[in-house]
Amino acid sequence: GMRIELVSGCIGGMLACWNTPIEVCRIKQQALAAESRAKQKKGENKVVQVSAIEAARIIVRDEGFPGLFKGVGFRAVQSMWQTCFMVVGPRILR
Repeated sequence: GMRIELVSGCIGGMLACWNTPIEVCRIKQQALAAESRAKQKKGENKVVQVSAIEAARIIVRDEGFPGLFKGVGFRAVQSMWQTCFMVVGPRILR
């Protein structure tokens, strides 16, 4: 019934957060590249690109291993809501 659909949607939404560390590394890469470009415009250095693994190392060094999971709680709630709204909602409304 409806409860099973909602619980399944919530579980599916939470499982959609498996890639949070990848997203955190991507965002770190973008932030470092933007910072590097800003410094280059001032003539301070050349543009430096870091790999995803280098970004992960920087995050773990600066924030510890839990730093790779920044924002996972928010993403879980957002994914649960989106899954319930977009997947389960239409099934319930039929």
